[in-house]
Amino acid sequence: MNGVMAATMATFVLFAQELLLLDGLGFGLLLATGSLGGLLGSVLAPRVTAWLGGGRSLLLIVAAPIVGFTVIALTSSPVLAGLAFAAYFFTAVTWNVVTVSLRQTLIPDAMLGRVNSVYRFFGWGVMPIGTLLGGGLVRLVEEGVSRPAGLRAPFVAAAMIHVVLLATASPRLTQAAIDEARAAAPST
Repeated sequence: MNGVMAATMATFVLFAQELLLLDGLGFGLLLATGSLGGLLGSVLAPRVTAWLGGGRSLLLIVAAPIVGFTVIALTSSPVLAGLAFAAYFFTAVTWNVVTVSLRQTLIPDAMLGRVNSVYRFFGWGVMPIGTLLGGGLVRLVEEGVSRPAGLRAPFVAAAMIHVVLLATASPRLTQAAIDEARAAAPST
């Protein structure tokens, strides 16, 4: 998911400037909507998780970007793009709250640092790869189709990748799996 986000962000300023017709202030406001979504996600994550349960929350977090990235790919409205951007960062931060809390609950203290380092290695390590792929996808599509299609392509690809992620994660991200892992976790 981090790689997908990086792929979309690699050329987001160009998307905002050329397709949403935003100037520097407008782009700053667009980025601020993402920050506000992330802030709301950090505040509301415990409530969302308590309401839906951890498994459903995580599945919703994987599914929601399908809609958000599709909206961004299809729109030329800064308002719609901003709402989708805010929703994306709401889910991204909620994912972090839920998964970090689960790791802290499930992983023995003596191993938590090592587990977190491996998680961050893969989570953050795919970001430069995603950035490169996002920029490359824009270039490939703009040369073959058009500049607007190229700037929209990372969002289309991101939505499609999230469909695959959802299909892959659905059998695994269940409340039963989380409850089973908690029951098997050593008590500290």
